[in-house]
Amino acid sequence: VEGGTRLDQAKKELAKVLAVLAKETQVNLLFFDDSIDAWQKQLVPIRSSLPHALKTIEELRPRGGTNIYDTLELAFQDPNVDTLYLLSDGAPGSGKYIDTTEILREIRVLNRSRQITIHTISLGKSPFMKELAEQNGGEYAEVN
Repeated sequence: VEGGTRLDQAKKELAKVLAVLAKETQVNLLFFDDSIDAWQKQLVPIRSSLPHALKTIEELRPRGGTNIYDTLELAFQDPNVDTLYLLSDGAPGSGKYIDTTEILREIRVLNRSRQITIHTISLGKSPFMKELAEQNGGEYAEVN
């Protein structure tokens, strides 16, 4: 793949997003496969955390399965979250819900009162990731 792997390209996209966020923006990163690992215990200001966040992203290696629903559900638990960026191949393989139709339905239910914007960055074409972004006021980007 020109310019590195899809993961390398996705990491560049994520780094670009973080670099242009307003200085007062607070962020966290959740890494997931069959399990979910939070970079921080809570949201942290991007201004002071950007170098550490970029280093963490750079060191990111491919992981196993794809637990999209449980990761989104965990992100929803932070009352201060108003925007999510989901970076994935969009092929759920583990978690409470694996069927993409069920994930879309359950996220609609969770997001009815929260109104969290969900942007998606898909590693390859993913109608599911596109729909997830569209249903939740976000934008869809595809990395081939």
